[in-house]
Amino acid sequence: GDRNTQLFATAGGGQPSLKEAFEQHRPLIAEADARIASLARGEKVPPAKAEAAPVTSPPVLSPEAELATFTAGDGYEVQLFASERDGVVKPIQISWDERGRMFIACSPTYPHLAPGATPGDFILVCEDTDGDGRADQSWRFAEGLHMVQGVEPGDGGVYVCDYDELVHLRDTDGDGRADQRRVLFSGFGTGDTHQLVNSISHGDDGSLWFTQGLHINSHLETPWGLAKLDQSSVWRLRPRTLRLDGFFNNAKAGHNCWGVAVDDFGQIFHKSGDRPDGYYTVPGMVRAAAGFVPDEYHPLGSLFQTNPKTTAIDFVGSRALPDDVQGCAVIAGFMGGVVELHRLIDDGAGFRSEQLPKVLRSTNTAFRPVDVGQGPDGAIYVCDFFNPIIGHYQASYRDPNRDKAHGRIWRISAKGRTPVK
Repeated sequence: GDRNTQLFATAGGGQPSLKEAFEQHRPLIAEADARIASLARGEKVPPAKAEAAPVTSPPVLSPEAELATFTAGDGYEVQLFASERDGVVKPIQISWDERGRMFIACSPTYPHLAPGATPGDFILVCEDTDGDGRADQSWRFAEGLHMVQGVEPGDGGVYVCDYDELVHLRDTDGDGRADQRRVLFSGFGTGDTHQLVNSISHGDDGSLWFTQGLHINSHLETPWGLAKLDQSSVWRLRPRTLRLDGFFNNAKAGHNCWGVAVDDFGQIFHKSGDRPDGYYTVPGMVRAAAGFVPDEYHPLGSLFQTNPKTTAIDFVGSRALPDDVQGCAVIAGFMGGVVELHRLIDDGAGFRSEQLPKVLRSTNTAFRPVDVGQGPDGAIYVCDFFNPIIGHYQASYRDPNRDKAHGRIWRISAKGRTPVK
């Protein structure tokens, strides 16, 4: 992709720039090629060398100390659902299965796998068995993933956005851990690690929706022919037929698209991660080559003017939350340390929105809400990536101040409201 020529930022202590890090891979690639050639000749070769990815943990606030930095909106309260004590490390997306168990895509590998290191991302399961709003069981469902940025239960297992692949992982022997891996598609773009295919979720019609960012060029073989999307886009997959449709090819519909949600009337919306806007998706959902949808979809479909840089979206619909927020969009503000509510209002052929009082604020700069969703009990759950450094222009990918050991899931509930069973 076009990112590989950019220097990006460097940090002190001899940390490499992104371009220099690319050069460190060259001898490893040559070594791997030689090993493959030896195996092809039938020669015995030693196992490939691998090492654990480095784990960095600058001084951080404990979950209790971070909770003290929160201010909940009127009528709301916040509690810790799970943290690194339960195995949560760098959570990126949360979702639930039909048994009410939370699946968490965890990416300590992000934003860069050091040369020679073994991929160490994983899917964690957390379960609240006694209904007190706090996880009391947790285990790793799958390990050894690489830059995982999406998880969604379905078809007897979970769908996972794993770097350049969409895979389906299944537990066939009932021990709670995946033992079967099926690659549905490979060939999604890898131009930038915070723009990979991400945030997969089901729509009302059973389709799977997910998104990708601006510097991603995806070319995939499918049973229906070539599926191709360049730049920021929205994908829809019919899981039973493997029909994969891409929308907004080259249209930059939100630049770094992150998250799709469906309202009570079946309308599709998606969020941008690199700007304040959310988008009304439906007008641009045309199966067409590049250029049919305007190159800059932003002025047409933009909604949800939020704090700078928010990501992920869900719609509220539960008697466990106040009557006046039903149907509102809840959005995670990873740059401003906020969780926002927005009400949609019909506006002719589209919508406009108005922002309601925020349901959560934090003074802690490491608080990074990157995903948000309504849980099966009706509460709002916040996926906190928890990191003082998230940018790639501002710091080296290997800056030692990038936290690799922590992560939190917070639960926002309405005072005086009973959780839904």
